[in-house]
Amino acid sequence: MPRGAELGPDMEGYLILGACIPPPAHQALEADRSIGLLLPAPRRPPTPGAISVAAGDTGAVNTVPDPSEGHAAFRVLVAYAGVAGSTRSIAERITDCLEERGFRAEARSVGGVDHPDEYDAFVVGSAVHDMAWLPEALTFAHRHAQLLNERGVWLFSVGMPAALRGPWKALAGKEERHVIGELADALRPRGHQLFSGVIEPDHLSRAGRMKFQAMGLRYGDYRDWPAVDAWARSIGDQILGQGDTPL
Repeated sequence: MPRGAELGPDMEGYLILGACIPPPAHQALEADRSIGLLLPAPRRPPTPGAISVAAGDTGAVNTVPDPSEGHAAFRVLVAYAGVAGSTRSIAERITDCLEERGFRAEARSVGGVDHPDEYDAFVVGSAVHDMAWLPEALTFAHRHAQLLNERGVWLFSVGMPAALRGPWKALAGKEERHVIGELADALRPRGHQLFSGVIEPDHLSRAGRMKFQAMGLRYGDYRDWPAVDAWARSIGDQILGQGDTPL
């Protein structure tokens, strides 16, 4: 974008690639800041308070809010896939915690996310069935792997580790490694957390109920809200560059 002296109006530093005519380009940017991806021009360093983000393999660059400069404009999508409601409730709790920190956070089912590129960071979670994420969650994660990887993603899984008793407790660690293994390679997440949900008889098939009883497990609500809150706060800290693996 030409400097303000060349254009007339003053505006913040903005980075575009390719040729543009100053007055029409300025009008377009006033209507939609993201349109800079379509107006290539020689690069110009952005002013402090902006972050340049590469958009895939095209080399295009866009400007997103710098969370350290005012994270109220920083948009976080908490996408989830579930069946009985536990995963949705945990996703909504994470969203509430991030909003309390001042972020613009939104919880949506993976099937209801139309424009993931509108968000600056992601938290993606799924219920765990047969030691795997639900198919719709896996499809979402792999379809948008490059975007999630570039902008930053945290993952959570909702199973029943807290319902395990005796020797079965050792399965919890194995379950987490099995569930997250392939996703970790594809997404390189900033973190992953395995939570417990609500386990009731009507959540399981007849065979599942028989296996559940044979293992000596107990039905109940195993959601650990303090653990969910602490993890959500740690995500906020990382986005702000105050915790481990800053964004």
